[in-house]
Amino acid sequence: MKKLTLFFSLTLISTIIYSQTIVDTKKMWSTVIHRLPSFTIITESIKFAGDTIIDFVDYKKVFRSTDEFQTNWKPYGFIRETVDKKVYYRTDSTSEYLLYDFDLGLNDIVEVYGIGGYGNSYSLSPMTFKVSKIDSIFLGGVYREQLHMNPVFPSDTFQDASELWIEGIGSKSGILHWEAFLVGGDSYQLLCHSENGKLIYQNSSYTSCFYYWTGIAEKEYERKINIYPNPIIDKATITIENYDFNKIYALEIYDVLGRKVFENKINSTFILDRNELKSGLFILRIVCNGVILKTDKILIE
Repeated sequence: MKKLTLFFSLTLISTIIYSQTIVDTKKMWSTVIHRLPSFTIITESIKFAGDTIIDFVDYKKVFRSTDEFQTNWKPYGFIRETVDKKVYYRTDSTSEYLLYDFDLGLNDIVEVYGIGGYGNSYSLSPMTFKVSKIDSIFLGGVYREQLHMNPVFPSDTFQDASELWIEGIGSKSGILHWEAFLVGGDSYQLLCHSENGKLIYQNSSYTSCFYYWTGIAEKEYERKINIYPNPIIDKATITIENYDFNKIYALEIYDVLGRKVFENKINSTFILDRNELKSGLFILRIVCNGVILKTDKILIE
């Protein structure tokens, strides 16, 4: 009897770990998008609702919203999931593209597609990845398989995993996106994922499931804030004219993937030491009481 009980327990655990599906009308994703070249920020919410048939194949309809309260949803393509853990997406009735394959093993290589953009242009773009590691993460009361994905380029395979796929959730770059350490173009980060109205995942780098910034507020101040020299070889000086001692000013620096890599409160003059950052291109922001006053690119040599 004990052996039988143990068998059913192991079977139940196995089901909990490995039966997570992505295409489910009770799930929703929010993704923060850092847009270039405008340096603006929007949040997209994605959900699936309703059925349709294209070329004799069943799909769920994809809907997208970019407003905070998700009152305005627009059609955004079609999606389906197969029994062998593959997820396909299509924007129209012409062809479908592979988004995920959760049946991959260690060191397997796969070409998948994701939505990428620059300016007002968006397209489905391919990228090749290699599975460098497989482990699990405990989210929403269950263990979910994680696939660590390294981008593969014609000359070499990148040594670091730029993508992390979570079973039942998808990419940590957003359900319809991928990340491959490429410079230029919009960057994407999964903010939140919910199932049955319950928050399952929230990005630890953010405190909210919605971010939006147009850059309009900074126009009045951008000429009053100076950063020099730039590029930065040793140290850079940041000065703020008309500094208000009754307000709180902060310096935020992001890498090209939109990840915050440095944050510090500042006064009317602040010295930034290049040793705080690795070499490369970064996005710098000056924030005052939650309002972005200036956004600029800095190069650390």
